[in-house]
Amino acid sequence: MPVLAKVGAIRRETPQALQQSPTRDPVLVIGEPGTGLTTVAKALSVLGLRCVSDLTTLPAHEMRALVRGSRRRIFDAYVNIGSLTPREVARIVSSTRVRLIMTTATAAKSPSPFQEAWDHQRPQRRLLLPADDTDPWQTLARFFTCDYPTHPWPSQSER
Repeated sequence: MPVLAKVGAIRRETPQALQQSPTRDPVLVIGEPGTGLTTVAKALSVLGLRCVSDLTTLPAHEMRALVRGSRRRIFDAYVNIGSLTPREVARIVSSTRVRLIMTTATAAKSPSPFQEAWDHQRPQRRLLLPADDTDPWQTLARFFTCDYPTHPWPSQSER
């Protein structure tokens, strides 16, 4: 503990917490199973987003906040949420300020049940992230206009 206090990690017996910006727009990550959704969730966490992934349904209060575009959300990124049907995603994209990431198996964009939401999102607010991307960190760093992470790209099995 004394060493951590010297480097500034602990102050007055409480750990120093990173400040998250609650004004960050929500990020929806959609795609077909087996296209790296769980890996993208972990990568977004590395970038500092509060991420929820691989759920059947969101808690009711979180779903309301997401649909309304409220800044009182608990999470910044929603990945592979079963209750977010293509119709629900299209409604959220058309009514709120959201970033949309679609995972695919290859760079050649294939038809998706989320095509309507994709087509209605502005190009600068959407990202196609293929599982065979040679440098997915670079792709995400450009999309979020952030620094290239030093952490290796996560390897995570799909759920």
